[in-house]
Amino acid sequence: MPKGWGSPLLPSFIGKADGLHSVQEKGYSSRNHACHVAGCKPTFMKAPEDQIGISGGVASFVCQATGEPKPRITWMKKGKKVSSQRFEVIEFDDGSGSVLRIQPLRVHRDEAIYECTATNSVGEINTSAKLTVLEGKWEVVFVSLDSSGFGSCVVALLNDTVIF
Repeated sequence: MPKGWGSPLLPSFIGKADGLHSVQEKGYSSRNHACHVAGCKPTFMKAPEDQIGISGGVASFVCQATGEPKPRITWMKKGKKVSSQRFEVIEFDDGSGSVLRIQPLRVHRDEAIYECTATNSVGEINTSAKLTVLEGKWEVVFVSLDSSGFGSCVVALLNDTVIF
């Protein structure tokens, strides 16, 4: 093969396109080719975030992943699959993720680390978020920081403790 043409892909290479890879043979220049692979390990597009909730309220964790084949999302609490009438898993329409919704929140019962796992035939990944549940009475107060009304903010009071 003449110098500068690059090297060809092997004819026995089979799979699904997922990107550009450089193929180079000693003495020949590099050239980008769309290569094919059997699949891609899951990666998180959106991971659940730590939350603070109020007893009797609602908490929602979002988990979304991509991969090939499309990963399956599962939720765990303290190492066990979530299961209760108060726990609802809502799947995304496109199958890329789900929302774990907990309602009504219980102070000691629901405080935990919640783990999201994305699994496909190529691999598995997981991430987690902490839920803290506070017990108390909320009161919302509107405060204006100056006479013009600019700088107004909302202040929440929980058991007489100010939370911005």
